[in-house]
Amino acid sequence: MSEPVTNIVNIQVEELRVPEQSSKDSRIGQLVISAPDILNGRVDLVVGRAGYPNVGKNLRAGGAILFETPDAGLLEVRVLHVTSAPDTVTVRISRVSPRQGIAAGFVDHEPDNAPFNQQELLRIKNSLSAVSNAVAERSDLTSAQLDLIDRKLDDMAAAAARMGRKDWINLAIGQLTNLIVTAAFGAEVGKFLFSAVGRALSWLVGETIKYLP
Repeated sequence: MSEPVTNIVNIQVEELRVPEQSSKDSRIGQLVISAPDILNGRVDLVVGRAGYPNVGKNLRAGGAILFETPDAGLLEVRVLHVTSAPDTVTVRISRVSPRQGIAAGFVDHEPDNAPFNQQELLRIKNSLSAVSNAVAERSDLTSAQLDLIDRKLDDMAAAAARMGRKDWINLAIGQLTNLIVTAAFGAEVGKFLFSAVGRALSWLVGETIKYLP
Protein backbone atom coordinates (compact mmCIF):
# COMPACT_ATOMS: atom_id res chain seq x y z
CA MET A 1 0.00 0.00 0.00
CA SER A 2 1.43 3.36 -1.00
CA GLU A 3 2.10 5.76 1.88
CA PRO A 4 0.79 9.34 1.55
CA VAL A 5 3.08 12.25 0.76
CA THR A 6 1.65 15.74 1.11
CA ASN A 7 3.24 18.76 -0.58
CA ILE A 8 2.28 22.17 0.83
CA VAL A 9 4.35 24.91 -0.78
CA ASN A 10 7.91 23.85 0.22
CA ILE A 11 6.80 21.67 3.14
CA GLN A 12 6.70 17.94 2.61
CA VAL A 13 5.04 15.51 4.97
CA GLU A 14 5.13 11.74 4.72
CA GLU A 15 3.63 9.05 6.95
CA LEU A 16 4.98 5.53 7.26
CA ARG A 17 3.71 2.48 9.13
CA VAL A 18 6.61 0.33 10.27
CA PRO A 19 6.02 -3.17 11.70
CA GLU A 20 8.13 -4.38 14.60
CA GLN A 21 11.55 -5.76 13.55
CA SER A 22 11.11 -4.19 10.11
CA SER A 23 12.33 -1.14 8.21
CA LYS A 24 10.75 1.27 5.75
CA ASP A 25 12.35 3.72 3.32
CA SER A 26 11.05 7.27 3.23
CA ARG A 27 10.79 9.27 0.03
CA ILE A 28 11.58 12.46 1.89
CA GLY A 29 15.30 12.49 2.62
CA GLN A 30 15.82 8.83 1.68
CA LEU A 31 15.71 7.82 5.33
CA VAL A 32 15.62 4.24 6.58
CA ILE A 33 13.28 3.99 9.57
CA SER A 34 13.36 0.84 11.69
CA ALA A 35 11.40 -0.44 14.69
CA PRO A 36 13.50 -3.24 16.21
CA ASP A 37 11.34 -3.45 19.34
CA ILE A 38 7.83 -2.33 20.30
CA LEU A 39 6.65 -2.90 23.89
CA ASN A 40 4.11 -1.35 26.26
CA GLY A 41 3.24 1.56 24.00
CA ARG A 42 6.87 2.48 23.31
CA VAL A 43 9.12 1.87 20.32
CA ASP A 44 12.87 1.64 19.87
CA LEU A 45 12.96 3.88 16.79
CA VAL A 46 16.09 3.94 14.63
CA VAL A 47 16.55 6.52 11.86
CA GLY A 48 19.38 6.24 9.36
CA ARG A 49 20.50 6.91 5.82
CA ALA A 50 23.14 5.31 3.62
CA GLY A 51 26.54 6.72 4.55
CA TYR A 52 25.32 8.39 7.75
CA PRO A 53 25.32 7.16 11.36
CA ASN A 54 22.06 5.88 12.78
CA VAL A 55 20.15 7.80 15.43
CA GLY A 56 18.12 5.69 17.83
CA LYS A 57 15.81 6.48 20.71
CA ASN A 58 13.08 4.84 22.77
CA LEU A 59 9.92 6.86 22.21
CA ARG A 60 6.22 6.89 22.93
CA ALA A 61 3.56 8.64 20.81
CA GLY A 62 4.51 12.29 20.37
CA GLY A 63 8.26 11.73 20.67
CA ALA A 64 10.54 12.72 17.81
CA ILE A 65 14.03 12.43 16.34
CA LEU A 66 15.69 15.21 14.33
CA PHE A 67 17.92 14.01 11.48
CA GLU A 68 20.15 16.15 9.25
CA THR A 69 20.50 15.35 5.54
CA PRO A 70 22.73 17.01 2.91
CA ASP A 71 19.97 17.51 0.35
CA ALA A 72 16.61 17.57 2.16
CA GLY A 73 17.66 19.74 5.09
CA LEU A 74 16.70 18.96 8.67
CA LEU A 75 13.94 16.35 9.01
CA GLU A 76 11.74 15.49 11.96
CA VAL A 77 10.60 11.88 12.44
CA ARG A 78 7.72 11.97 14.94
CA VAL A 79 5.88 8.99 16.41
CA LEU A 80 2.13 9.31 15.82
CA HIS A 81 0.81 5.93 16.96
CA VAL A 82 2.19 2.81 18.61
CA THR A 83 -0.19 -0.12 18.23
CA SER A 84 -0.28 -3.78 19.21
CA ALA A 85 -1.66 -6.90 17.50
CA PRO A 86 0.09 -6.40 15.19
CA ASP A 87 2.91 -4.35 16.70
CA THR A 88 3.46 -1.36 14.43
CA VAL A 89 4.52 2.26 14.74
CA THR A 90 3.22 5.09 12.57
CA VAL A 91 5.67 7.94 12.06
CA ARG A 92 5.43 11.28 10.29
CA ILE A 93 8.46 12.64 8.43
CA SER A 94 8.43 16.39 7.87
CA ARG A 95 10.89 19.12 7.00
CA VAL A 96 11.95 21.46 9.76
CA SER A 97 14.19 23.41 7.41
CA PRO A 98 14.49 22.92 3.62
CA ARG A 99 18.26 23.26 3.45
CA GLN A 100 21.35 23.72 5.56
CA GLY A 101 22.39 27.14 6.74
CA ILE A 102 25.62 29.04 6.13
CA ALA A 103 28.32 30.04 8.58
CA ALA A 104 27.84 33.45 10.15
CA GLY A 105 30.20 33.51 13.11
CA PHE A 106 33.79 34.57 13.55
CA VAL A 107 36.40 34.77 16.29
CA ASP A 108 38.22 37.77 17.67
CA HIS A 109 41.65 36.75 16.44
CA GLU A 110 43.22 34.74 13.63
CA PRO A 111 44.42 31.34 14.94
CA ASP A 112 47.23 29.27 13.45
CA ASN A 113 46.51 25.93 11.84
CA ALA A 114 48.79 23.61 13.81
CA PRO A 115 47.31 20.27 14.93
CA PHE A 116 45.94 19.99 18.45
CA ASN A 117 47.99 18.07 20.99
CA GLN A 118 46.44 15.39 23.20
CA GLN A 119 45.99 17.75 26.13
CA GLU A 120 44.15 20.24 23.92
CA LEU A 121 41.93 17.51 22.44
CA LEU A 122 40.90 16.44 25.93
CA ARG A 123 40.23 20.06 26.88
CA ILE A 124 38.05 20.55 23.77
CA LYS A 125 36.07 17.44 24.66
CA ASN A 126 35.55 18.65 28.24
CA SER A 127 34.68 22.18 27.06
CA LEU A 128 32.00 20.94 24.68
CA SER A 129 30.68 18.60 27.37
CA ALA A 130 30.24 21.66 29.58
CA VAL A 131 28.23 23.29 26.77
CA SER A 132 26.02 20.20 26.57
CA ASN A 133 25.38 20.35 30.32
CA ALA A 134 24.50 24.04 30.14
CA VAL A 135 22.09 23.47 27.25
CA ALA A 136 20.40 20.60 29.11
CA GLU A 137 19.36 23.03 31.86
CA ARG A 138 17.18 25.04 29.48
CA SER A 139 13.44 24.42 29.56
CA ASP A 140 12.67 25.84 26.11
CA LEU A 141 14.23 23.02 24.09
CA THR A 142 12.56 19.74 23.20
CA SER A 143 14.12 16.33 23.79
CA ALA A 144 14.73 15.95 20.05
CA GLN A 145 16.44 19.36 19.89
CA LEU A 146 18.67 18.46 22.85
CA ASP A 147 19.63 15.18 21.15
CA LEU A 148 20.51 17.06 17.95
CA ILE A 149 22.69 19.55 19.83
CA ASP A 150 24.50 16.74 21.65
CA ARG A 151 25.20 14.91 18.38
CA LYS A 152 26.53 18.11 16.79
CA LEU A 153 28.82 18.78 19.76
CA ASP A 154 30.08 15.18 19.61
CA ASP A 155 30.81 15.62 15.88
CA MET A 156 32.73 18.81 16.60
CA ALA A 157 34.83 17.10 19.29
CA ALA A 158 35.64 14.17 17.01
CA ALA A 159 36.64 16.49 14.14
CA ALA A 160 39.30 18.20 16.28
CA ALA A 161 41.45 15.05 16.16
CA ARG A 162 41.81 15.19 12.38
CA MET A 163 42.01 18.93 11.65
CA GLY A 164 44.30 21.87 12.26
CA ARG A 165 43.06 24.40 14.82
CA LYS A 166 42.21 27.15 12.32
CA ASP A 167 40.27 24.73 10.10
CA TRP A 168 38.54 23.24 13.14
CA ILE A 169 37.47 26.62 14.50
CA ASN A 170 36.00 27.52 11.11
CA LEU A 171 34.24 24.15 11.00
CA ALA A 172 32.92 24.51 14.55
CA ILE A 173 31.49 27.97 13.87
CA GLY A 174 29.90 26.77 10.63
CA GLN A 175 28.45 23.69 12.33
CA LEU A 176 27.06 25.80 15.16
CA THR A 177 25.50 28.32 12.78
CA ASN A 178 24.04 25.59 10.57
CA LEU A 179 22.55 23.95 13.64
CA ILE A 180 20.82 27.15 14.70
CA VAL A 181 19.51 27.84 11.18
CA THR A 182 18.37 24.35 10.27
CA ALA A 183 16.74 23.62 13.63
CA ALA A 184 14.94 26.99 13.47
CA PHE A 185 16.01 27.96 16.99
CA GLY A 186 14.86 31.37 18.12
CA ALA A 187 17.28 34.26 18.53
CA GLU A 188 17.48 33.74 22.30
CA VAL A 189 18.55 30.10 21.96
CA GLY A 190 20.97 30.97 19.17
CA LYS A 191 22.66 33.65 21.24
CA PHE A 192 22.80 31.31 24.21
CA LEU A 193 24.53 28.59 22.17
CA PHE A 194 27.12 30.98 20.74
CA SER A 195 27.71 32.47 24.18
CA ALA A 196 28.06 29.03 25.83
CA VAL A 197 30.48 27.77 23.16
CA GLY A 198 32.42 31.06 23.23
CA ARG A 199 32.87 30.87 27.00
CA ALA A 200 33.82 27.20 26.94
CA LEU A 201 36.38 27.68 24.16
CA SER A 202 37.68 31.10 25.22
CA TRP A 203 41.03 29.49 26.07
CA LEU A 204 41.35 28.59 22.38
CA VAL A 205 39.57 31.29 20.36
CA GLY A 206 40.02 34.36 22.51
CA GLU A 207 37.40 36.31 24.40
CA THR A 208 34.40 35.60 22.24
CA ILE A 209 32.72 33.85 19.36
CA LYS A 210 30.38 36.49 18.00
CA TYR A 211 26.78 35.76 17.13
CA LEU A 212 25.42 37.35 13.97
CA PRO A 213 21.59 37.19 13.84
